[in-house]
Amino acid sequence: MSAEFDPKERLIRIMGTFDLATGHADTWEDLLESLNLELHEVLDHYREAVKNKTCKTHPDAPHGFLRTASHNADRYVCECEHWEEPK
Repeated sequence: MSAEFDPKERLIRIMGTFDLATGHADTWEDLLESLNLELHEVLDHYREAVKNKTCKTHPDAPHGFLRTASHNADRYVCECEHWEEPK
């Protein structure tokens, strides 16, 4: 019987498995430390984005962390940055 996970916990497990499989982490301890640091970094960037009101306010705008774009830009990048309001 498989365990049921909420979507966030499932995403964390997928990200962790990917990091272990691709060599971004050597052990589970390394993985947990890396995810902990990344989570704090994402939350800090998110708080800054909220404080500066950089997210789009349209009710249909999607919001979520874009991991690769954020790493490339060295800041929090929200999905809404790439979203265009329907005309």
